[in-house]
Amino acid sequence: MDFKKFLFYLLAKKNFAFYVLITAFGSFLALDQIQASPIINDFLKTISQNSLHLKKIQSEAQASLAVNNSELLIFESTGYLSGSYDNRKTAPTSPFASTDSNALTYGVGWSKLWKQGLSSELSYSLSDSETNFSNRPNFSFLSPQLSLTLKTDLFKDLIYGQYGYLEKENKAKNDLSSIEYQVNSKNILIQALFDLATIMASDEDLSLQNKLCKETRVQGRKLSQKRKRGSISKKEYLLSLRELSQCRAATDQLEKQILELKQSFNSSYSTSFSSYEKIHSDMFFADLETQYNIYNSGKVKVDIEGKGEVRAIQAQLASLNLRDKKLRAQSKSNFALELSAGAVGADNSHSQAHTDVTDLRYPFVTVGLRMDLPLSNRQALAEKQANDYQRKALSYQKDIVLRTNKFRYQTLQKTLKKDFEIFKKYKNSVKLSENILQEARRDFNNGRIDFYNLTEFNKQLIQDQKVLSNHRNQLVVRVVEFLDYYKFFSQFGPGSL
Repeated sequence: MDFKKFLFYLLAKKNFAFYVLITAFGSFLALDQIQASPIINDFLKTISQNSLHLKKIQSEAQASLAVNNSELLIFESTGYLSGSYDNRKTAPTSPFASTDSNALTYGVGWSKLWKQGLSSELSYSLSDSETNFSNRPNFSFLSPQLSLTLKTDLFKDLIYGQYGYLEKENKAKNDLSSIEYQVNSKNILIQALFDLATIMASDEDLSLQNKLCKETRVQGRKLSQKRKRGSISKKEYLLSLRELSQCRAATDQLEKQILELKQSFNSSYSTSFSSYEKIHSDMFFADLETQYNIYNSGKVKVDIEGKGEVRAIQAQLASLNLRDKKLRAQSKSNFALELSAGAVGADNSHSQAHTDVTDLRYPFVTVGLRMDLPLSNRQALAEKQANDYQRKALSYQKDIVLRTNKFRYQTLQKTLKKDFEIFKKYKNSVKLSENILQEARRDFNNGRIDFYNLTEFNKQLIQDQKVLSNHRNQLVVRVVEFLDYYKFFSQFGPGSL
């Protein structure tokens, strides 16, 4: 016994309470299936996990972060080890000139650039030298030297702190790279959703086309029989053959298009579309409308300024503001200060030579100042001027995007409900066209209309289906755009870098 007969049986028995219970339970299950259907959520999670495009842009974003962070390596400590050997013959320019000399020198050093702009270097060297004379004893000694050197630019570093902005600018660049990565990830997810909707719509068009071809084939056989009996003209018979040929061509074209779409989907998102074959277009749009109703209920806060495009502009502005301060510092004239202090030693004994250094027996201090002319860096000034114009342009762009987003959101909020109503009316129009076509077939079978008039009803159904498909595609775009104002797609992204 099927379900309808079972319900009639219950009514016949007047078991209304049980009937109401069964009906309510069935309605609840149907409603729950629509509201709890996680079609879109599960689909986006699968794409997020499998898409090679997402992994590609993640690697590109991480490469960008690595390049940005490499700019901070100038603050890392560096050192050096050195060694040299010098041997030379001396020209006899005087009776006291040496005949030859040689020296072996070792060195080690450590240097660091501090964020305050101060550059420091601590170095140690040891020279073992020997000088030979022809008319007096040879002379050899060990000479160690320990020194500390400090360098800075009084204007650029100490007053304006050009290196102090480097770390902040680097953070702003990293924020921008992260935001661009999130926007690109979101765009891939959105495109995947569009592709899914396109394939499902094409499948629905193909199903309709197959039905029409099946009916056209049946009608063609009937016309063939009538043609044999001589009850119809040859023109009408040929018209049926042409209509069937066009219908098959349209079917083949749709099948080819769907195959290409599915193969492209499989390659683009590294997942098989066969997993979604069971999803019907009506199920997809029911879930889409559910998502819209959830976010349009007012329970979720809209965040217009939090959209990725706006955040990207804000990050660019922050980077340009810091660059402006850095260029202002770099535009000042070089006024370098160098201070070096240390001690040297000299003796035949290794220990005594180093005692000279530790006891500061032979200390030295060197102070140097250097100012470059002209008193400003013209290249930095030109870059600062260009940076100012870029900041103004981005500031205007931010205002434009915010105003556009604000009015666009208000438009979508006011019209999307109407779009869903229009969608349902177009669906009803297609259903009515199918019913009209069914009646037209009866009239054709009864001889009330000829085959030409019947094909007009076919064309009207196809036209109504195209109108429905176009509106459906626009509806998907508009709902996705609306959900993006609530950061809907951020929950499915691969996460932060």
